[in-house]
Amino acid sequence: MKACNAKQVGRPRSAETRAKLSAAQIGRPRSLESVRAGAKAMSRHPNRLERCVLAALIDAFPTAGWKFNDGLVIAGKIPDFIRSDGVKLVVDVHGDYWHRNDTPATCRARQRLFRDAGGSL
Repeated sequence: MKACNAKQVGRPRSAETRAKLSAAQIGRPRSLESVRAGAKAMSRHPNRLERCVLAALIDAFPTAGWKFNDGLVIAGKIPDFIRSDGVKLVVDVHGDYWHRNDTPATCRARQRLFRDAGGSL
């Protein structure tokens, strides 16, 4: 497998700033269209870490058909990678930017969400 430098690039935020941003998101309605529009507007996808993970998936499973998610939304969440060969399997990368405040409980809830939608994680 090829070596990959997945150093996260970004501006660190204080705990107070993170709490304010988190509080601003609570109770905000999220329709399927708003989730898709938000993901498209960010257009930082794929980041360096995601490119490294995809390279590792393709190296390890060359015939599995792994690809970046091109818009599939599962229960209001957007997994990072999906299989393009018809197998219901997703991979979600938890980097520092989007998932910095995630707890083990929120990660398990996200896994249950994907499993309940009919896929594997």
